Amino acid sequence: MILVLADHFTRWQDAIPLPDGTLPTIADALKKHVFTYLGLSEELHSDQGAQFVRDLIKELIEYEE
Repeated sequence: MILVLADHFTRWQDAIPLPDGTLPTIADALKKHVFTYLGLSEELHSDQGAQFVRDLIKELIEYEE
């Protein structure tokens, strides 16, 4: 699995290799590789639909607690 990220405005792009595509793994990768350096995003878009994004945000919040 590879998590591909892009920022529309700055044209920043990154690809992060993942052992699996579970939400805890993705949340951990975002926290360690993205939010630590760039801060939290106001919006997240995903090709997996709104359900995926909502569950991902929930996972990130639970991860922080």
